[in-house]
Amino acid sequence: MNHPTSHRLRILVSLAMLAVSFASAQNGLTPAGTQIRTQASALFVDSANVPRETVSNVVLTVVQKVTGVAMTPASVQRSTGPGGEGLFPFTITNTGNAADAVQVSSSDSGSAPTFTPLYHTLVHDENCNGRIDPGEPTSPAASGLVLDIDALANACILVALGVPVGAEAAATRGFS
Repeated sequence: MNHPTSHRLRILVSLAMLAVSFASAQNGLTPAGTQIRTQASALFVDSANVPRETVSNVVLTVVQKVTGVAMTPASVQRSTGPGGEGLFPFTITNTGNAADAVQVSSSDSGSAPTFTPLYHTLVHDENCNGRIDPGEPTSPAASGLVLDIDALANACILVALGVPVGAEAAATRGFS
């Protein structure tokens, strides 16, 4: 029912806002630095039954950087004999909305080790094949690696431990 003193109000959201909402639904996060411009307009009929329109100021919202990192799996167990090499694969995921540099390191976990490794190295497994390939960046585990990872992307690392020839068959080593 149209009453002469009633006001009909309709808010129009800018097309840019709808486009950003659609893009966000596609990948889960709006990229850092995205500018969202919003302006509302109202169409109404005044008490004299004259159609009127008014618009708001433009509001500019800039999406800030959100950081986040996840590592999977939470733990890995591998067996290797004395004189062998244990390779422990992990995937590092940048769960944020911007590219970021992620520092990865590894150290003793506090569990009682039964041998001292010949080496304890981190490898950036660039092709994620679970093997150390020539030219892949390596670093002593305590020093760590810095991985540049795009938003919502993954990087693969390997923790490599050299098992001494004299290690017992049931020797264990924990690290984190």
